[in-house]
Amino acid sequence: MILPINEMIASSSFKSKICKKNLIQLLAYLIENCEVIENNKTLEEFRTCLFQILESMAKNSKILMSNSKDIMELLLPVIVKKIESKSADVRF
Repeated sequence: MILPINEMIASSSFKSKICKKNLIQLLAYLIENCEVIENNKTLEEFRTCLFQILESMAKNSKILMSNSKDIMELLLPVIVKKIESKSADVRF
């Protein structure tokens, strides 16, 4: 599921069409609920893919401007919670 989203975000023709509130909600949910499990390569790859999606979104000012309210209300609080975590395994 996440790999096709990553490919669509990388595509200039799909990027503006897919980056909407529903995707931002999904990304926030996935980031909030993906915990690190030691020696789990699949989960590590999943988290890496999540970061690639976030990075692609962050590099596109048009996406950031058109979705700024949803990003600030839904996505940023989840990312901040992970940064503030006391567990080094959970921090992004």
